[in-house]
Amino acid sequence: MNTTEIPSTASPAPSLFVYVPMRMFVVLSVVTLGLYWYVWFYRNWARYNEVKGLDLIPLLRCLFPIFFVYGLCRKVDRYVKATGREHEWSPDDAAIAYIALSVGLWLVSNFMAVGSVLFAVITLVVFIHQIWALANVQRAINAAQEEGGCEEGE
Repeated sequence: MNTTEIPSTASPAPSLFVYVPMRMFVVLSVVTLGLYWYVWFYRNWARYNEVKGLDLIPLLRCLFPIFFVYGLCRKVDRYVKATGREHEWSPDDAAIAYIALSVGLWLVSNFMAVGSVLFAVITLVVFIHQIWALANVQRAINAAQEEGGCEEGE
């Protein structure tokens, strides 16, 4: 019996999360003063929901990110490990940092004069650290997709 290999016409499995170049992530975060994060959370949860065939509500997860960022980080970590790529990061640290910074800023805004210089400095420091925390998550997503994993021009 003569067997010949038939080339596979199946397309590669779609990625679970959205690839965003790091420079673009940081620029969009800064230019929108963090409002881009709502879009970022929504797109990642919507992609995960679509690929996994789940019945999640991405809009709810993007509007209340402090309740869902930990789950997103854990899912991204499992995704990175499943691809077999090496990427050292701590999903727990990224999630806890984002949550603590968000809650901390909310508390500070309730107890300080919002127009004060000290409040502006604290807000800037928190904002920079929030970018760092979410950039770690995006860096992990990108690491999992580094060899042609970027889909649909994203």
